Amino acid sequence: MGTAALVGVALLSGCSSSPEKRRAEVPARLCWDAFAGSDVDPFLPDGERLSSDAQVPFVLYGIRKSATCVVYLNGNSHFMATASREPGAFDLDWSTWENAGGTPLDVGEQGLIWNSGTVTYFFCEKPDSRDKIELSLDGSIRGDIPKTRRLLTALTKKYLAFAKKELGCSATPEASPSS
Repeated sequence: MGTAALVGVALLSGCSSSPEKRRAEVPARLCWDAFAGSDVDPFLPDGERLSSDAQVPFVLYGIRKSATCVVYLNGNSHFMATASREPGAFDLDWSTWENAGGTPLDVGEQGLIWNSGTVTYFFCEKPDSRDKIELSLDGSIRGDIPKTRRLLTALTKKYLAFAKKELGCSATPEASPSS
């Protein structure tokens, strides 16, 4: 085979190989610094442009009663964390979540997990209030539901600890002084 033919074969085989996939650099911390980048990384496919939008800081008191963080890769959402506050201690209607087909998750007061997300709530005790805080995560690892569920469970536990600390919630209600 002549030199020209070898060059032609080399060029054609170079064109037919799949392009090398690039991996966006994941920051050390994401979503109000609630999550390590290495914890969120498994939910992200290969891509070049990573971005995140989150209201900073993580605040659910004052004028804001909710917070959302979405992590995008090449403009598509791949991981989302939300939090909302409902003032006052009240009876909780959990039926909407239960009817969505989740299975119980032992995180917070009550939690549920699906193949691509979790939800839990807890009561934030402060000297002058008791509010319900609901936390949810959405994300999936394509083709690996067991790993997705394991990682979401671990991240939900971390998110719960983060939210309690950031919001200044007491572990137990303040005992009222006896008269």
